Amino acid sequence: SDPQARTLESLKLRGIDVNTERVVSLSADLTKPGFGVEPQLLQGVNLVIHNAWSVNFNMGVGSFENQLQGARNLIDLSFRANARYFFVSSVSAAVRAGSPITESHLKQLTDAQEMGYARSKLVAERLCQLAHEAGLDARVLRVGQIVGDTRLGQWNDTEAIPLMIRSAVSMGALPALGDTLTWLPIDVVAKVIVEACQSPQHQDVYHVVNPRSFNWTRDLLPMLQAAGLSFEQVTAQEWLQRLTVSNPDPAVNPTIKLLDFFKGKYAVPKTGPAVFYETKLTESISPTLQSVGAPDAALVDKMVTYWTRECWK
Repeated sequence: SDPQARTLESLKLRGIDVNTERVVSLSADLTKPGFGVEPQLLQGVNLVIHNAWSVNFNMGVGSFENQLQGARNLIDLSFRANARYFFVSSVSAAVRAGSPITESHLKQLTDAQEMGYARSKLVAERLCQLAHEAGLDARVLRVGQIVGDTRLGQWNDTEAIPLMIRSAVSMGALPALGDTLTWLPIDVVAKVIVEACQSPQHQDVYHVVNPRSFNWTRDLLPMLQAAGLSFEQVTAQEWLQRLTVSNPDPAVNPTIKLLDFFKGKYAVPKTGPAVFYETKLTESISPTLQSVGAPDAALVDKMVTYWTRECWK
């Protein structure tokens, strides 16, 4: 009902101080062709960054119809305004495309991870591809795992990985995974996206993932312990078993909400090398991505401090 106040509240919550005179917030419905806003407000648009999607790993692809309709409406607006359109997608849309995964459009809709979220992102990527073939400057930003910011370490505690890490407190255990992590802090992701939008060089697809990786068990788990978490390292299958029989009340044990998701991901031990996403082209237009390092103990400590003080009370 008061979008400007909501924006200010959100920024204040995250310790962000901006010149709000430059920001106009609107109440809108992306499923409507005109978004339910005054037509004059849409005049002069020259760049659209579509960065809104339901992050729910339990929903089927059909549940994302409103998000896909919103993408189509924003593409239509971009055509009418001759604006550039950047769609914020996900690496999960390409995870089954083989490795390495190039910074380009995908040939098969089966390349997406087998969940509605990833499949809907790939459908929207296909809309971008078709719009580009029809003459629109439409591009895809395929973003990897976003983590807490470099200043305060704020990472939404309801996301999958923070929910898993919380089980260190609720169950006293974390799984020893072989996962290779290409995490990027949210403020770094924002800078890379801005650099992509400002680059005169056209590119169909950008990979906004960290070129410098680290390992879940070898690197992250010791960092979590150094940050003050005390837990037992167990196999992924043992961790899933403990989660299955843990407190079913999500208010006390919120990790339980993603039990089916975690089972689908970790019930069968992984084999083979990690999926590698090429970033060479994105690095060529983004000094930020080119120079970023892997997340370190200082960042992990900030994230754990944020969760324990603000979220896990």
